Amino acid sequence: MIRVRILVIGPHPDDAEFGAGGWLAELAAAGVETSVATFPPVDGAGVDEPAAAQRMGEAAQAAAVLGA
Repeated sequence: MIRVRILVIGPHPDDAEFGAGGWLAELAAAGVETSVATFPPVDGAGVDEPAAAQRMGEAAQAAAVLGA
């Protein structure tokens, strides 16, 4: 038996969910193990920390809705 696992990597919060969301949802519904990896903002890069934390949380919620 072949076991398929899919990992989508997004450089920013919500990139993977927007770019591959339909595909992730379809695969998850078919029983494929799906995961999303997102890189958090780098400290000292002039990023608004509360907004960055909110975006990471939203990306996690979106991935969960998609079954990843």
